[in-house]
Amino acid sequence: MHSSQWIYADTNLQQLGGFSFGPVEDNEREKSMLMEQLLRLIASVHRLPTDVYGNRLPCGEPPEPAWQNIVADVSALKIKRAPQQNLFVFQDGTHLPLADNKIYRRQIWKLAGIGFEDGELVLERKNQSWVEVMVSHSEKAGAALRPATLFLFDSNNLKSPLSTFAFASAVGSGGSTVESRTIGLRTDSEVTATLVIMGFQTNSSPVLRP
Repeated sequence: MHSSQWIYADTNLQQLGGFSFGPVEDNEREKSMLMEQLLRLIASVHRLPTDVYGNRLPCGEPPEPAWQNIVADVSALKIKRAPQQNLFVFQDGTHLPLADNKIYRRQIWKLAGIGFEDGELVLERKNQSWVEVMVSHSEKAGAALRPATLFLFDSNNLKSPLSTFAFASAVGSGGSTVESRTIGLRTDSEVTATLVIMGFQTNSSPVLRP
C-alpha cells in the first residue's frame, strides 16, 4: 500500500477528473480483496472457515481487527514456500490436508400447473452449511397464469418454511425469470416443497436431499 503503484485513495487521481480510484471505499474494498487472496494462498498451512460466498473475513465488516489476529497467528507458524509443490508448507515440509472441493448433485423439481412454459425449483449445495435455492420459469406473453406460492420446508419442520416464492401474475409477460436465495442447511437435511396454486390444486415434491 505504500508503493507508488497503489492507486486507491490517491487524492491526485481525484483531482485529475475522469475515472478515479480515489474514494476511501475503494481503498478498503481492495485491501479486503488482497487479504482474501493472501488467505487463499496460505490455505495449505493456515485454513479459516468460509462463508457461503467463500470469504474468510467477515463480509461487510472492517477487516482490520480480525486481520491483525490472523497476522499474529500466521507469523507464529514459521512457514515457507515449497516451489515444487507450488504451495506453502511448515518447516518440516508438511502441510494441512488439501481441501476437498466436493461437487454436489443438484436437486430439481418441476413446477407444474401454473401455466408456465417451463418452471423448476433447483437446490444446489455450495458447501456443508449452505444451499443455493433457485426458482426459474419462462412464460408466453399473454398466457393465462394461475397465481401460486411455493413453500420450501425442512422435513423435520413443516410449520415454518425455509423460504417462500410468490407468483402473482395472472397473465404472462413473456421471457424468463430466475430468483436465487441462499439458506443455511446441513448436509443430512431433507427438504420438501409445496406449490399452492390459488383456486386450483396443491402439489408436493418428493423428498429432496441437497
